[in-house]
Amino acid sequence: MGQWAKGLLLLVVMAVVVTLVVRGWRAEDDPGAGATDRTVPAGTSSPSTARRSGPTQTPSAPATETARQVAATVEFVIDGDTIIADIAGTETTVRLLNIDSPETRPNEPADCLGPQATTALRQMLPKGSQVMLEYDLERRDRYGRTLAGVYLDGRLLNVEMARRGLAVAVLFRPNAKFHGQVVAAQRQAEAAKVGMFDPTVGCTLPARVAAAQVDLPRPKGTTLAAAQTDLARVTSSIGRARARGAELDEAARGRHPVWVAAFRDSAPQMRRQLLSWIAKAERSRAEHQRHVARLSAGASVSPSR
Repeated sequence: MGQWAKGLLLLVVMAVVVTLVVRGWRAEDDPGAGATDRTVPAGTSSPSTARRSGPTQTPSAPATETARQVAATVEFVIDGDTIIADIAGTETTVRLLNIDSPETRPNEPADCLGPQATTALRQMLPKGSQVMLEYDLERRDRYGRTLAGVYLDGRLLNVEMARRGLAVAVLFRPNAKFHGQVVAAQRQAEAAKVGMFDPTVGCTLPARVAAAQVDLPRPKGTTLAAAQTDLARVTSSIGRARARGAELDEAARGRHPVWVAAFRDSAPQMRRQLLSWIAKAERSRAEHQRHVARLSAGASVSPSR
């Protein structure tokens, strides 16, 4: 090989080496250079961003997006289905998956058993409680809250709240991991008549429907004033019963999500019972109206037995 050919070959080799070195420097400056675009889950950082930001960046999600469980420390219980927890040093709002509890709102009346649901979860999760969070397919809702099952000592509290009748099963796909367990717990609560299914707790729908079906007075007043008072009582009772019927309609297909989830199946049966009572009350009112009419006309009336 001639001297000029050797020189040319040396120049080519040097050019290749320089090109490789330059590409290596660029890769160090931007690990994503030359790679295809990737979709990074919302709320997480890409590998290049994490590397450049340094160790002081606080992650907004568990260490890896593939992890399905993460340890957390409870900071505060907001209500019956939402807590604030410390996850790897980040204060995070956690919404218990597949349940909905009665609401408590600042400066507004609370839903029936809303305060009781909050108190129950606070008793189960005092500040400092060590819990395990388990995720489903989607980790955050549209409000940015982390969605998870919350385990305390191996017990799934999403299910426990439903078993106490202080939360109901809800399903927002694709997250369905705990839904079946919560539905079973809700049925246990309904069968046991606890929480929002307790007919002895005055604000619950079963209690309100039962309270509307009162014993009606018979048309036995011997004075016009007494007869009119009895008629007014019957009319008022019918009005309350019709109002409870509207609440049953709301529970079956209305805007109140907790009642819809709790009473969608049982509301039709309660409504049939209520309508039967209203029909009976309407017949009683007609008797009272005739009684009042006779007294108003001055007819001699003997008390009914």
